[in-house]
Amino acid sequence: MNQNTPANISRPRKRLAYVFKSDPHPTRFKNFDRTLITSGLWAELPTCAHAVLPVLVMFANAQGLLRMTVAQLAAISGVDRFRTFPNGIDLILKMGDDFPVKREMWRTRNGRLAYRYRLPNRELQRGEIIPLRFAMFEGGNWAHLLLSARSLYMVMRAKGSPDIEDPDLEADYNSREGMDKEAYAKRESELCHEPQSSLMWLAGIKKHDTFRDCIQSLVDCGLCDPYDEDTGSWRVYLTPNRFFPSV
Repeated sequence: MNQNTPANISRPRKRLAYVFKSDPHPTRFKNFDRTLITSGLWAELPTCAHAVLPVLVMFANAQGLLRMTVAQLAAISGVDRFRTFPNGIDLILKMGDDFPVKREMWRTRNGRLAYRYRLPNRELQRGEIIPLRFAMFEGGNWAHLLLSARSLYMVMRAKGSPDIEDPDLEADYNSREGMDKEAYAKRESELCHEPQSSLMWLAGIKKHDTFRDCIQSLVDCGLCDPYDEDTGSWRVYLTPNRFFPSV
């Protein structure tokens, strides 16, 4: 503090790039392309791309256009805006026909030049959908996860199935004609019975210690709990049971 500044006057707080909420909407969701994961393409991408890609999908508008700032997107992704986020974006741009993202220059309202991203806007068919809830991103959970835990969460969702203990929701979301939003809104969790070796391969995780660290990160962030230790299956939460609001 400058010597001429009174001691009882503090500097103004730095404005946050994105303010995480303590009470995000619990059921609002958007669809993510399951085939990006089940095809094995997800396993080939580094974790920096795993952190960024779902954020781009979630916050693009209905036309696939995303105009948020790099600082905002990096904050939601939970990565460094100057190194990790650009690296993730560059890798996503190189996905080509697998997921054709375009980066364009545009002029903001205050006259500055900035990037905007245009995502593919194809209509997903039944069996190709992972409905992701905004609460995980708006509540800071995604940003708090280990990078590899984000990779694993998406795989567990891709391989998840409705909780058979809830007979009203036993029918698979992807087997319905259209999107039954009312039924999906009631679903609290899914069960993942996929073998650990398959989860690790699809998430690009090489070491068993890393897998255990990822599970612990998911548990700590309210996104996963053990379901059946004998079979190694997991209960995966669609809406976290805790959040990390900005303070």
